[in-house]
Amino acid sequence: MLNLIYEKSIYTKIRIVKYIIDNNGQSTKQRIIKNLDITLITLNKYLEELSEELPENSIYISEKYIVFNTKLMSFHDAQKFYFSKSITKDIFYSIFYKQKKTLDSLANDLYISPSKLFNILKFLSKQLSYLHYP
Repeated sequence: MLNLIYEKSIYTKIRIVKYIIDNNGQSTKQRIIKNLDITLITLNKYLEELSEELPENSIYISEKYIVFNTKLMSFHDAQKFYFSKSITKDIFYSIFYKQKKTLDSLANDLYISPSKLFNILKFLSKQLSYLHYP
């Protein structure tokens, strides 16, 4: 799996897609709940979002089963799709390619609140901790 960094909601969707693909493109909701340690409510919320966001016919959702069409979309394609929509990408772009920004000005540029940006940065810090930066 490519180790891309996503905010929590996108990360959860990617985990769901990966789990389904790793199980021959299909799974029951109960197995996903058990193996990803999420609730049925959370799973249903993210499945609904996946069905709206991903290309048509790439995911089939019934009352008990989920089937992912790997011929239409690979895991790598799903990762690229969600990373392109990720605010993390915009944060990295701003940090590396734009002039220095304060937390407030970066939040304004991204159209999010400073507290939301701070939470995303805390998440990114945890995800990047393996790099051992100062």
